[in-house]
Amino acid sequence: MSYLSLYTLHQDGSAKLHQRFGNAHRGAMLLWSWLAQKYLPGEQLFMMMVGEDNKLWDLATSDKVKEAHQIVHANTFDRVAVKRENIPRLVEAMKTVVEDCPDPGHLPAQIEALEALQGNEDVMAVSWNQTSVTRSHWDARYDDDDNETPFNLNQSDDHWFLFDKGEIEKEVLA
Repeated sequence: MSYLSLYTLHQDGSAKLHQRFGNAHRGAMLLWSWLAQKYLPGEQLFMMMVGEDNKLWDLATSDKVKEAHQIVHANTFDRVAVKRENIPRLVEAMKTVVEDCPDPGHLPAQIEALEALQGNEDVMAVSWNQTSVTRSHWDARYDDDDNETPFNLNQSDDHWFLFDKGEIEKEVLA
């Protein structure tokens, strides 16, 4: 069965798998489905995910969407990380979604994991791989000769931080 993975990104730049949450469909897919039903009634979720229609993804920056919902939605995007000092803001947004959403899936367990990490000084940031069906952005990479290069946050430029400017990084999402 697929799973959602929470990673810790450390001061030395390394990424470490912190926790797995069984059944990845209880993560981002469940949230996307709920957001589509709430904010885009009548639209077909699958078509929004595979086509050129960005309505689902645009909810992360839409003024019509509650800010907590924007934050949690943007947190499901590829290559996003949240700095340790911003974990409380993410947790508060997640708690709002738990209250608002009839089936919050893995969010309560993710909140618990994040709250436990807040005081860990070695953790620079946290990140996710929303489904084990795809290769994690945070795992080692291999070149054509099968040489492994571990992910290093301090040397990588192909990720982004959710709250880099104190708000959802709307320039990255646009």
